[in-house]
Amino acid sequence: MNIPRDRTRYIYIVSDSTGFTASHALTSVMAQFDSLVVDWNGQDAGDSAKPPEVRTQMFSNVKDWGRLDRIAQLAARMEAFIMFTLVNPQLHRRLVRQCEALRIPFQDLLGPLVRRLSDFLQASPTGLPRGAMGTKRKPLSDKYFKRVEAVEFTIKQDDGALARNLDKADVVLLGVSRSSKTPLSMYLAQQFGYKVANVPLVLNIPPPPEIFKVDPRRVFGL
Repeated sequence: MNIPRDRTRYIYIVSDSTGFTASHALTSVMAQFDSLVVDWNGQDAGDSAKPPEVRTQMFSNVKDWGRLDRIAQLAARMEAFIMFTLVNPQLHRRLVRQCEALRIPFQDLLGPLVRRLSDFLQASPTGLPRGAMGTKRKPLSDKYFKRVEAVEFTIKQDDGALARNLDKADVVLLGVSRSSKTPLSMYLAQQFGYKVANVPLVLNIPPPPEIFKVDPRRVFGL
């Protein structure tokens, strides 16, 4: 599928659970294409005046064939790319067949790993999303979803991105290059659920003016 460069390209995330695994993976991969302006699921596309070149959309908690089919039909119409984390084998097979029939480019994120681990561990997967009834794990808690939200915020605020959102951060880290701003930001987000923004300090380049509107008690230098 060859989409003209001046057209917005769409990436759909499909999951029978929260979709956080696929969303986190996509965010990490898109960092390799930082020249592109991305609209993350209808949120800010950054400080660029350019229209977004890539739009992402999340379809989480997909449990039935009807909804799955509608998503596939929409993806075909919009010429979208689908990446999915479907552990339910029926839903998984259905989406693969739909993508192949409608010629939708797709990437299965969990299937290959589940199959390889099943062979290695000599154990059968449950086919149930994490936290679903019938699994040993407890249902996902509010604390978990808070951490998910914090991680997504922190990834998008890395290295001075989206300065307009600094006032929404629980913690703002300032520091020169190689002062471990990003690892510390991710640690605070994943372990404690803090929304963290980090801002680089560069010689002869003033920090963004938005930093001076943030409560000083939330700003830390490294």
